[in-house]
Amino acid sequence: MSDGVNDIIKALRSEDFQIHLLSEEPSCVVKRWISTGCTPLDAIMGRGLPVGRFVEIYGGSSSGKSLIAGQVAASAQGEGHTVLYVDTEGAVSIEILEKLGVNTETLLYIMPDTIEEVFAIFENAINAFKKGKKKDDDSVLVIIWDSIAATTALAELQHEVGKAHMAIHARLMSQGLRKMTKLFQGDVCALFLNQTRQKLGVMFGSNESTFGGKAMEFYSSVRIRLGNPKKIKGVKDPIGVMTKATVVKNKVSPPFRSALLPIYFDIGIDDVEAMWLFFKDYGLLKHTSAGWYTFEEVLGKDKKIQQSGWAEVYDEHFDKLEEMAFAL
Repeated sequence: MSDGVNDIIKALRSEDFQIHLLSEEPSCVVKRWISTGCTPLDAIMGRGLPVGRFVEIYGGSSSGKSLIAGQVAASAQGEGHTVLYVDTEGAVSIEILEKLGVNTETLLYIMPDTIEEVFAIFENAINAFKKGKKKDDDSVLVIIWDSIAATTALAELQHEVGKAHMAIHARLMSQGLRKMTKLFQGDVCALFLNQTRQKLGVMFGSNESTFGGKAMEFYSSVRIRLGNPKKIKGVKDPIGVMTKATVVKNKVSPPFRSALLPIYFDIGIDDVEAMWLFFKDYGLLKHTSAGWYTFEEVLGKDKKIQQSGWAEVYDEHFDKLEEMAFAL
C-alpha cells in the first residue's frame, strides 16, 4: 500500500470517518445469508436472502408470494433467527403458516394501518433487537412485509375515497427506505412483497410496474419477479402452482437467473422437485430416452435415473447438489 493511501486513511480516521478497504470486509460486503428453504431460489439470489439488504419479491395474484414468505419465516426460525411478520393485507392464515413449519408461538406478528406506522415499527423493532443482543449472539432479525401494495397512507385514511393524493405512496416509500438503509445494515434482513400494476397507454416495452413508485426498485439489492403461475392439478382440485422466479436485479450476485418453483398449498416449495427442474434447465440432468436421464457430475457416466428416483439421489447427495447449484 502506498504512503499516499496510508496518509488519506489516517487523516479520515482521525476525524472519525469510517473508511475501509474492501480487503478489510466493510459492512457493505454480504457475509451472511438466510435460506428461503428452497435451494434453487437461494442459488439464483446468491446463497439466499442477503443479511443487511432489502429483497423484493413481486408478482401477480396467486403467484405464491405469501407462501414463499411463510416458508422463509419457517426457515429463518429453524436457523434460530427472530422473525417479524408485518401483515397489512390481514390475510395470513395461522393454519397455513403452521403447515409450512412456522412456529406461530414465537412469530412476531403485527397488523399496522399505514405506511408511516410500518416504518415506525421497523425502526423500533430494529433498535430494540440490536440493543438486546449479546456479544456472542449471531441471530438475525428477519422482517417480512406482506405487502407494500396493501398498505395505505395516513392521508388516505383521513379523507374520503376518490380524493387525489398525488404520488403520496412513492414519497413515503422513498423517505422511509432512505431512513431504514443504515438501520438494516449488520444483523437485519428484509423481505418485502409487492404486487404488479399495469401502465395504461403503453405501446412499446413492458406495461408492468410495481406499487409505491421507484424507491423499492432502487433500494432493493435483489428483486425477484414471479411469473404467471400455472395450476398443479390434483385428483380433483388444484393442489399448488408452478411459478417461474426470475431475478431482475441483483447487486450481490449475477442477475437475470431463473428457477421454476413448484409451490404446494400444504407444504410450500417442494425443494426435491425444484432441484430436479433446476438441474434440467441448466443442462446437468441430460435426457436420454423414455424418461431416463444422466447426471454425470454426481452419478457418473454409466448410471441413469428417472424422476421417480430423484428423491433418493437428493437425500444421499444433498450437500454436493447444493454446492453445485450455488456454483452455477
